[in-house]
Amino acid sequence: RRSFNWLPRDLWRARSRDGRTTMAEALQPPDSEMPRRKLSFSDSDGLSTSTSAAPERMQAFVRLRPLSGKEARATIATTETDCTISLNKPSAQGYGTIEEHSFSFDGVFGPDASQPEVYEAVMRPQVQALLEGRDTLTFAYGITNAGKTYTVQGGAAPEQRGVLPRALCSIFGALDALRAGGEAAAGSRLDPSCSYKVAASFLEIYGAEAHDLLAPAEKAGSWWQGIRGRGPVPLRIKEGGGKVSVDGLKEAVWADLAEALAAVEYGWANRQSASNGVNDVSSRSHAVLSIKLPWCR
Repeated sequence: RRSFNWLPRDLWRARSRDGRTTMAEALQPPDSEMPRRKLSFSDSDGLSTSTSAAPERMQAFVRLRPLSGKEARATIATTETDCTISLNKPSAQGYGTIEEHSFSFDGVFGPDASQPEVYEAVMRPQVQALLEGRDTLTFAYGITNAGKTYTVQGGAAPEQRGVLPRALCSIFGALDALRAGGEAAAGSRLDPSCSYKVAASFLEIYGAEAHDLLAPAEKAGSWWQGIRGRGPVPLRIKEGGGKVSVDGLKEAVWADLAEALAAVEYGWANRQSASNGVNDVSSRSHAVLSIKLPWCR
C-alpha cells in the first residue's frame, strides 16, 4: 500500500521518506540512525525494497492573497524564500511608526501566483513520492479568509483547480498510462504486472467528534439536522499503543478521476459550515483526506 494523506487547513509540510519525521528530527536529522522505509510489491519479486536517498526534512511554503480593506495599510516585500511585512501603526500622539516582521520559508508565492504554479512546486513532488512507494503528508493551514479553500480545492474552471483535484488528476493519469501501455511512468515505482486501485477515506474532525464525510446522505445528516439533534452520528475515536484510529470510517474505491472528483466535492459539501462575519460560508472543522494505492497481481 502507498498512502497519500491530505489535511485541508496555506502551509504545506512534507513528511520524510520513512514516514516518521518529528519536528525535532526535521531540524536536525540523524545521518546514520534513521531507518529506511521498506518498499515491496510482494514477498517474491526481485525489486529493490529500500529507498536509497537520505531522509527529507519537512518543508514549509506560504501563499499570499491580495490585501483587502484595512490590510492595505500593510506592505509586504517578498523574495523566493523570504517575506517581510511592514505595518504602519499610528500612535496616540498622531505619529506613525513602522513595525516589521520577517519570515523565511522554502518557497513564497505572491498574490499573482497561478494554481498550476503552486501545484508544480508544492504538490507535484508529493504525488511523485506516492508513485515511488512512499507515504506523504500535505498540511494546509491558515486563518479564516486566508485562501485555504481556493488553494486546496480551487474553482470550477480547469485553470482554477486547486492542488487537491490536480493531485488526483496526476494519480489517475499515471494509473491510466500504466494500464494503457503496460509501462510505469518515468520516475514511478508502479509495477506493470500489478493491478492498482485508488482507495480513499474522508474524515472530519469537529470539536471532539469525528464524522465520515463520504457517508451516504441519510447517514451523514446535515448541519441543520445537527442543530436539531438529528445530525451525523459521531464515529468512535480509539487511542492505544501510540496510535489513533477511527471505528466506522469507510474506505471508498474510486474507479476513475470523475468519480474521485465527485466524491471529494460531495465530502467537502458535507463539512460543518457557518457564517463567521468574514465569509458567508466558512468551514468550522478540520478534514483529513487519505488516499491509498492498494494493488494485486
